[in-house]
Amino acid sequence: MEAIRDLTRAGFPMVVVSNQSGVGQGLYPLDALEAITRRMVEAVTHAGGALADVLYCLHRPDEGCPCRKPARGLIDQACRTHPIDLPRSFVVGDDPKDITLGRAVGCRTVLVLSGRTPATAVPQWPDAPDHVCRDLREAAGWILARQAAR
Repeated sequence: MEAIRDLTRAGFPMVVVSNQSGVGQGLYPLDALEAITRRMVEAVTHAGGALADVLYCLHRPDEGCPCRKPARGLIDQACRTHPIDLPRSFVVGDDPKDITLGRAVGCRTVLVLSGRTPATAVPQWPDAPDHVCRDLREAAGWILARQAAR
């Protein structure tokens, strides 16, 4: 949460974009996802950060939705409602789809090794991240260093 706080204080509009096809597949109800989102927003706020928006694609992978990552629909939606300068922005994620999305919209990309993706898998990805970090805290530090260098 401190990472999001630091990025918020530096002026980055923090937007979460996430595929949540479990709702579309009937694996969990929308109200459960909304409750998790409220807890996440509360934790970020409590730590001194802010989320400008939280956007989800609820569609199943087989539906071909234009907002399902790595498609750019959620990023386009965020750009319509928030002052986001894509070439000066970063996409941070733990999945190849996040990196592909970031590249597609012209952002710099950061892979976070959250345990979901091993570092050894990255060389086989179609799109390489600009940077790889152990966690979100390290990613925030790298992003803030890039901003300071401008």
